[in-house]
Amino acid sequence: MRAKDKDFNAEMKTDFDNTIPKINIVPQDIDRVILNLINNAFYAVNEKENCC
Repeated sequence: MRAKDKDFNAEMKTDFDNTIPKINIVPQDIDRVILNLINNAFYAVNEKENCC
């Protein structure tokens, strides 16, 4: 988003449940999934803001 809008800023806060057991994952795969989810969310919010 910053590449398109230099004024764009975001802060990500987390609150993970420490009682959930750990699982084995491929870090690059989960990174890509999380990045896509966040990008899609920012895009949707930006579209909603600019539509009306």
